[in-house]
Amino acid sequence: AALERLYCGPQTGQAALAWLALPEAVQSVALLPLRPVADAPPFGLLVLASDDLQRFQSSMDTDFLRHLGEFAGAALSRLLPVRHNSAP
Repeated sequence: AALERLYCGPQTGQAALAWLALPEAVQSVALLPLRPVADAPPFGLLVLASDDLQRFQSSMDTDFLRHLGEFAGAALSRLLPVRHNSAP
């Protein structure tokens, strides 16, 4: 299932951690869905990971991370293939 909302907190065996070089070292993560625009479905995921259990917490303010995900999604969406509408 796709991650629909930003997640910040302890690692709980998220599948995306397998993308990392040392997933076993991860103690906390921030997972940011990447979208071309705010309400679009995600096309990717930005994974920030730390070996510090306290680095990413569910109680932390996530405004900066949310904006980072929005900017990264908008910028990277330009690299997605163009989809043409086949309707007349």
